[in-house]
Amino acid sequence: MPFPTGFDASVVREDVALAATMAGDYDMALDELERLLATPAHFSEQLLRLDPRWAPLRGEERYRKLVSAPAGTSSASVYN
Repeated sequence: MPFPTGFDASVVREDVALAATMAGDYDMALDELERLLATPAHFSEQLLRLDPRWAPLRGEERYRKLVSAPAGTSSASVYN
């Protein structure tokens, strides 16, 4: 099944990132979060910072870079 596009894709990416976080695969989680934040979606740096489900990532340098970026600017990632 192909990866969905649009809003559905953002929901799937968030779910994949959360599952990877819960499984301890922080690199995969952060890859998905970078992709998610690089596209228009309901997800934001602020939500990533405030939602306790992402707490396991808080010790990761890539996570700190994502949440320290001014709102809406993490789209300057390698995925553009």
